[in-house]
Amino acid sequence: MSQAEDAAKQHTLPPPSYEEAVFGNTSADIQNSNPTFTEAPSYAPNTTQAVPYSPQQFSTTQYNAQPYNTQNYLQQNHTPMMYNMCPPGAEPLLDLSEILVYPSRGRVYKIKDQDKTTILNVKLGFADECCNCCNSDNYAIYTLRSVDGQMKSARANLIIDSMNCCSYSPRHLEAQAPLDVPMGIVRATSNSKARVENLSGDVLYELQREKSCCEMTPYQISTPGGHVVGHIDPSRGVKHRLMLPKEMPVNHKILLLFFTVTLQTDADSQRRNN
Repeated sequence: MSQAEDAAKQHTLPPPSYEEAVFGNTSADIQNSNPTFTEAPSYAPNTTQAVPYSPQQFSTTQYNAQPYNTQNYLQQNHTPMMYNMCPPGAEPLLDLSEILVYPSRGRVYKIKDQDKTTILNVKLGFADECCNCCNSDNYAIYTLRSVDGQMKSARANLIIDSMNCCSYSPRHLEAQAPLDVPMGIVRATSNSKARVENLSGDVLYELQREKSCCEMTPYQISTPGGHVVGHIDPSRGVKHRLMLPKEMPVNHKILLLFFTVTLQTDADSQRRNN
């Protein structure tokens, strides 16, 4: 082909497309890169029936998962489980296994250790100081304090659940740490039975004593599984002795101490009436 014919042929070719001029793609490359749709794509919702959920697909039994139960833990380990937080000022209770509660003087109960050294005291007050003994709305307030009364470690409100002026009135203690942080509850259903509960309502300890018309018998403190961990002895003169495991969480000791102080309150009242 002569040069004249080749030049004439170049002038007869169509001009390059935008893709060829800018990106160097030939018409064949562009054609291969574009998808070919045999039919228009559909964006209608999928009407296919969903597979129903089956709990067996995610059964926890394959992981041996068991629901947490505090009572089961107590029965198996004989050790009540609760966070072991010590309120400021209650440190003297940490290493004690014997706590003595003495009769009140001016509504103040001295708390002593086994060496009869005063370590704390409990102050008794009332929501309404114009007290009516048959008024269930007026509850007693027990405050655990340092020896000088400057630091308050915890308090408990003694709520009368059902007022009976001629027989025992069921009651419960609501204990709180500083800043109104709940600690637990002690429920006394009769003058011979009580129980200590955590914030979830699980029973931590059961307290029971034999009924007697002539004397105040000791309380036994046991776990829900029946394991005895301590006792409250009212027979040591005019005071009460609380015996506990040394390693018991201090929060539990405080709950049982408050209950022991209420027993001392009842004993003081009975002694005055006699």
